[in-house]
Amino acid sequence: MHEDRSAHLIARLRRPGVLTLAALTLGLQVLLVLDNLSRADLPLTLLSSVGLVVGAALLALVALRRVAPESLAPLVLWYAAGWFLLSTLGVLWTGRPLGTQPYLSHLVLVAAAYTLLPLLPAGVVAAGSAVVLAAVGFTRPAPDSLLLASVLYLGVLMSFMTVYGRAIRDQRVRAELAWDLQVHDVLTGLLNRRAALERLRAAFRTGTDHRHTALLLLNVDDFQGLNDTFGRPAGDDVLRHLAQTLRGGLDDTALVARWGGDEFLVLAAVPGGPRAACAWAEDLRAQLRAVERGRGYALTLSGGLVVLAETDAPDQALALAGARLLTAKIRGRDRLVCHQAAG
Repeated sequence: MHEDRSAHLIARLRRPGVLTLAALTLGLQVLLVLDNLSRADLPLTLLSSVGLVVGAALLALVALRRVAPESLAPLVLWYAAGWFLLSTLGVLWTGRPLGTQPYLSHLVLVAAAYTLLPLLPAGVVAAGSAVVLAAVGFTRPAPDSLLLASVLYLGVLMSFMTVYGRAIRDQRVRAELAWDLQVHDVLTGLLNRRAALERLRAAFRTGTDHRHTALLLLNVDDFQGLNDTFGRPAGDDVLRHLAQTLRGGLDDTALVARWGGDEFLVLAAVPGGPRAACAWAEDLRAQLRAVERGRGYALTLSGGLVVLAETDAPDQALALAGARLLTAKIRGRDRLVCHQAAG
């Protein structure tokens, strides 16, 4: 089955990402402590030092796997809110001009709010932060109106992109999943009958060397008996494992599909002509039989093989492969019928 690769990548990078973000945050906290010390601002130095100690402790716990990274998400929001309040209150307290800290803390708070909170509370936090920043900024001597307006604009833009970017991503994932269901079998993850038929038709339309392209239909013998003996979940497990073994035993150019309930279709390039194709199919069937026997199921498989050069159209190839598969069943199952034995 198709997987959302971006979600898989995000899951893999979650822990390293949290550790990296925490380390950068601690680095910034160190700079804040040094800046407050250089200005002999004792209250802010103490507050930023407390933040540094708490952050270092949390980073150590995450690194030692004592705390799950997901549990730190609320702390990110609290840290962003605290940083914003301290930086703006520090400006009011000292009377100094509005520096870069309130601007940066506002943007971090907006990003954290829209990432971690529902839409309405996030909007309230972002709007409140913008109002406080604007009020503090325009009350300072000689305010930098362009910079303040730019930062407020960036906050609104971040809000918009966070909300609608998430919706766009969800829409893309839904579209990919819908397409995936159209071309893949839900149980095995292989191509389904519809997609396999399209690929087979394409093979006849293009310049594929039909003399060296084999179409194989494989059917699990007495699959209903396996379901009756071991239960349907065991039957599903067998089908999944057969699909995995088939896919793993062939190169990426081969087509592997679930053609029916317990029937698989393989379309592959097999150099050497019809005899080589028959030997290839026998080897593949033996591999599947041996693997499943090792899992405790005495499975056998019957097969019908066609070299595309024997026919002129996809329907003819499928009909001939199906007829040879039926012949294999009639002759006692657990066998392959290819062109040499078809007549």
